[in-house]
Amino acid sequence: MNGLELQERANAFYRSRSQEALEAAAEACLPLCAAIARRFSGRGADEEDLRQVAAMACVKALHSYSPEHGAMFSTYAAQSAAGAVRNHLRDHAGLVRTPRSLYEQSAKLTRARAALTQQLHREPTVSELASALNWTMQQTIDTLMSRDAQQTASFDDKKDDDGLTLMDTLGQHDPALSAFEQNEDLKNVLSQLDVHEQKLLKLRYFDNLSQRVVAQQLGMTQMQVSRAERRLLSALKERLQVS
Repeated sequence: MNGLELQERANAFYRSRSQEALEAAAEACLPLCAAIARRFSGRGADEEDLRQVAAMACVKALHSYSPEHGAMFSTYAAQSAAGAVRNHLRDHAGLVRTPRSLYEQSAKLTRARAALTQQLHREPTVSELASALNWTMQQTIDTLMSRDAQQTASFDDKKDDDGLTLMDTLGQHDPALSAFEQNEDLKNVLSQLDVHEQKLLKLRYFDNLSQRVVAQQLGMTQMQVSRAERRLLSALKERLQVS
């Protein structure tokens, strides 16, 4: 399913608002949802959950989308879905899941540690924490270790003596999503050309015809085709850099 087919289904739902058209458009969004889920995978949430979050966002986008705004639906939906996935990760995805009892103990330890630090004007020792909480030394140590395990590191923290940060060790950007975004930008820019210009570029770069053959089909000279091609490519490059 490419961006133009997705656009057609989004437009069909916009016109009819029927359940059938909605289901067809939502189904067309699934490859986009999968690409976004892959992009954000490995951050503490199941990839299937991320696909569902993205799909729900796309359905909402279908209800609010209007072709009259001029934007491609795929671009609008991708932004909506990515935003929904980011919010889901922020609100629901924890890197470490701990039992409720340990979570409650960690909260008590944090409060006791803050109170003792204020009282003693220094960091309390483990034995002082244990005495304040009426815990054993082992329970205090275990809770401290659990508390530290729940802390997340900054992407910019130095990971080792080589100066590498956590970000340096993470996976690369998903090329599938980058390619998708680039293709959608290109389609959006191409749609702004007139029919004659679109046909010239289609014959040259999609049908792979020579300038001589294109000139014959369009009733132009080969020199005119060459000049028009250079002008259009320059204009496309400029618009893509701005978009």
